[in-house]
Amino acid sequence: MHKIRLIGASTSHRGKGGAVAHECLEQTLAMLATQTPGERALGLIDHRNLPSKRLVSSLGFVEVNLPGIDPDLGAWVIDLPDRPRQ
Repeated sequence: MHKIRLIGASTSHRGKGGAVAHECLEQTLAMLATQTPGERALGLIDHRNLPSKRLVSSLGFVEVNLPGIDPDLGAWVIDLPDRPRQ
């Protein structure tokens, strides 16, 4: 499992629909899928961070219950494809 620790967009790009963050996370997932197809990626997101929750949800992440994580965080996972996209 890969833990995505941080993806950030400059404040000059915030509040504009999330296109920069979306592209960054999409490229990260594509790279992970190429290097380790079939693995799982995990991200922890503060429950109050609605833009990040919308972003990961739009890319196919689902929220799961994981014991032992900070109660203020939600665990979001996605299964990477078995084969990289062509």
